[in-house]
Amino acid sequence: GTVEFSSQASEDASSVANLLKSFAERTGKFSIIQVCTDTCAVMQASWRILQDELPWITPTCCGTHVISLELKDLAKLPAIAAVIARVGTVLSLFWGRKRWPRQRLREVIRTNHRADFGLYKAKQTRFAGKYREMARLLRCKADLQQVVVSAEYSQQKFAKPKRRTDEI
Repeated sequence: GTVEFSSQASEDASSVANLLKSFAERTGKFSIIQVCTDTCAVMQASWRILQDELPWITPTCCGTHVISLELKDLAKLPAIAAVIARVGTVLSLFWGRKRWPRQRLREVIRTNHRADFGLYKAKQTRFAGKYREMARLLRCKADLQQVVVSAEYSQQKFAKPKRRTDEI
């Protein structure tokens, strides 16, 4: 099930442990043998409380959450962070200055690939989205080059792009 906490509710270890215990009591104490959560400090403390009171329940961390945290750390490595920053620069050239570059790119893609797609812009915090951005740029590399070397592109009057602080 899902539990939505109100703004007044406390999400400390004992509250979370009590919530899990009440669920176990509702469904039958021995019907739960494993609890899967993230690995934050509150959850780890609630695991210790649960293990004292319901020792047959095994707390484990969510594998998907662990992989997500690992990928987030991977993106902080200097070589990978530099690539992500360069991708951000290319996206800002086609996304934020004027509509023309993005529209022209879509036209070129339609002509070259006989498909309707464009660049992908991910949320700031998701490595999988950053990976998808990079994959899309590689797929569109020749199309991007075609737009940038065109006479129409050189005739456009672009404002200077603002440097984002996360690119420095």
